[in-house]
Amino acid sequence: MKILDSQSNASGHSTNTSHLSVNASDLGTNAGELPALLLERIAALTPKARKEKLWPVILWLCAIRPFKADELASLLNRKATHLKTGHLSKMRDQQGLLEYLHPEVVNHPEQAYRTTVSGVSWLQKEGIEIC
Repeated sequence: MKILDSQSNASGHSTNTSHLSVNASDLGTNAGELPALLLERIAALTPKARKEKLWPVILWLCAIRPFKADELASLLNRKATHLKTGHLSKMRDQQGLLEYLHPEVVNHPEQAYRTTVSGVSWLQKEGIEIC
């Protein structure tokens, strides 16, 4: 009985992955799914935009679908930690405008924020109608 050495058996072969392309379409946010007016508001945000400009955009985004903090940070060109402490936590804890997608597990790996009924009402007062 002959025992084959797996290393010597593959010595004449090389890995060929040149025909494979990277598919990152499901990573991050597809901005094409967002309304044009919302995209304009996002583009108009300055790096130091105050809550009066930033909060309506966050609520509008999270009313369309739940967003993770890092997705929001990427879209809004912010750091996730600053966005969480400076805005998302306040909007959730103090104002009741946002809620966790998974409230039973605060540190859930897929944790995201969604706009509450109160948040939608707040947006409507700001003149933003969510369909």
